[in-house]
Amino acid sequence: SSSAASDVYKRQDPSLSQGGCVHEGVMSTRLGLPGIPEAAETVAVARELMLIEQTGVQAHFCHLSTAHSIQMIARAKHDGLPVTMAVTPHHLHLTEMDIGFFNSQCHVLPPLRTQRDRDGLRAGLAKDCISVICSDHQPHDSEAKLAPFADTEAGISGLETLLPLALRLVTDGVISLTDIIAKMTSEPAQILNLADSGTLANGARADICVFDPEQHWTVVPEQLVSAGKNTPFAGWELTGKVTHTVLEGRLVYDSCI
Repeated sequence: SSSAASDVYKRQDPSLSQGGCVHEGVMSTRLGLPGIPEAAETVAVARELMLIEQTGVQAHFCHLSTAHSIQMIARAKHDGLPVTMAVTPHHLHLTEMDIGFFNSQCHVLPPLRTQRDRDGLRAGLAKDCISVICSDHQPHDSEAKLAPFADTEAGISGLETLLPLALRLVTDGVISLTDIIAKMTSEPAQILNLADSGTLANGARADICVFDPEQHWTVVPEQLVSAGKNTPFAGWELTGKVTHTVLEGRLVYDSCI
């Protein structure tokens, strides 16, 4: 029904993206890797927007990577379509240039795009067009990233860097602290119609993340709690770290233990 959230869209047009592993542009040409053009995403987004307009279904677009996609969905939202969207920290901080010389830690889908795209995603965040920042957590074992770039598994172990990378956007002046926290808590809960989640209101679920916003730390893959150590942020100096996690009133994580 139109009142219920529909399928989550993480799509690219297969006829345009088939076989690609990086953004079709400077780096794909330089490295000789098969590219995924911007149109692979925007064509899929345009198709879904037309179907949403016809049906009135509520839809959430996940893991967007291009500035054009953000603009299209923001326009549709302005025109009254029941749409929301999410982006990942790695698409807000990295570009195709970070691939360097075949750094497979930067192999993600959708691929890292251009600086213009990254800046477009940040602008969408600043204008409150983007509702959610999600980790897109995809942990892999070390062997998954050791093959030639195109043959490696796509994905980043992103859960532990979600918070500090989001906080860096506050430091960069992109968004306020209150708004960035909402995009990882209350706004996702509202999209999913979870009235008792994402809030500290009386009677709500006691799902709480406690963090130290001033704690400085360096990303050392081997020290990540996740079984997956695959991250392109190795060596980055970040600020902000989770100290405790409470799930339904139960302490399930304590950084001191």
